[in-house]
Amino acid sequence: MRTVPRIVDDIARQFRSNPRLGIAAVLIAMLLAAYLLLALIDLRGRLASDYAERVAEMRSLRALARQPEWLERAQSAARLRKGLQAQIGHAATAGIAEAEVQAWARDRAAAVGGQVQIATQPPAEVEGNHGLWRVPVVLSGAADPAQVVQLMQAIESSSRLAVIEQSSVLNRENRTFSLTVVFFYRIGGGSDVAP
Repeated sequence: MRTVPRIVDDIARQFRSNPRLGIAAVLIAMLLAAYLLLALIDLRGRLASDYAERVAEMRSLRALARQPEWLERAQSAARLRKGLQAQIGHAATAGIAEAEVQAWARDRAAAVGGQVQIATQPPAEVEGNHGLWRVPVVLSGAADPAQVVQLMQAIESSSRLAVIEQSSVLNRENRTFSLTVVFFYRIGGGSDVAP
């Protein structure tokens, strides 16, 4: 078995006996060094570019954070949320909420006159919002279109948070309409005045 000093001696002897081998080794070393230098230059360029992008992004985020509109928008959103929360009805149980909505629907049906039917749908908890329930009711029948518009305006101006989820108004000879109205309630605690 050959030892390391002996291998080194053999290589050195070959380099002394063949000068072209030495020149080739120097050229290979220079090419490897040039390749390594170019790779490092490319890496430096990419890092500098990434850094410049991040600095620009940071500056734009800081500029946005300094804008007073964000604080005003947050305050405005808080006021809107508080107003919506105040419009949500409160009832001890879902049954009481449903009864309040039915009473509201009977009053509106009587105001419209004509042949108005009321169909209740079971209350359901709003997904992702514990304690908030939707209480739907369907008003349908035959009425003058102006009366239906008045009914819609009464829904929109209700002190309770109510949404017309679906509407259908046919202004032909029979003048029929159908409105699905959804009221929102917090279930649990004391009950407020009717909608």
